Amino acid sequence: MSKYTEAVEREMGGIVYSGSGVAYTCSECQRAYGMEEEELQKATEEGSIVNEPSFSWSSCDACGSTMGGDRHAAHGFDKDGGLYHLEICTDCLFFLEYGDEPDGRE
Repeated sequence: MSKYTEAVEREMGGIVYSGSGVAYTCSECQRAYGMEEEELQKATEEGSIVNEPSFSWSSCDACGSTMGGDRHAAHGFDKDGGLYHLEICTDCLFFLEYGDEPDGRE
C-alpha cells in the first residue's frame, strides 16, 4: 500500500465513500444552496444546480493534503449510516471514483 493510499484510509477514518457532487439530504449542501431537501432534490434532478469545484487552501478531507487546489463536494457514510459532507482534492476525486492513484504522490 502506498503512502497516499494509507493517508486516504487514515483521513477517511472509517467513512465509506459514497460519491461526488451535491446530496440533497446533506444539511451542508442545503445551506450552501439555500434550499430545503425537496427543493434541492428537484433542482439537482432538473440539472439547474451545477456542482463546480472551487479553489481552496483547506486540507483535503480524504488525503489530508494542504496543497492549494480545487476542492470538490463529496459525501460518505459511517458504519451507522451517518452522512458526511466532504471537500476533496481532484486527485482524491479520481482515486475514490475510479481507483486511479495519482502519479507522483506517495
